[in-house]
Amino acid sequence: ILSILTLGVDQGCVIEIVAEGDRAEEALNALAQLVRSNFGE
Repeated sequence: ILSILTLGVDQGCVIEIVAEGDRAEEALNALAQLVRSNFGE
């Protein structure tokens, strides 16, 4: 998460995040929800 936050992208930019492993889809879904909620702010 810190790596994503420190990318310095502006709102509206598109980034691609790739996850691997047994729970990759679950992790990506959770991350997408976190972004949609503006990281809980």
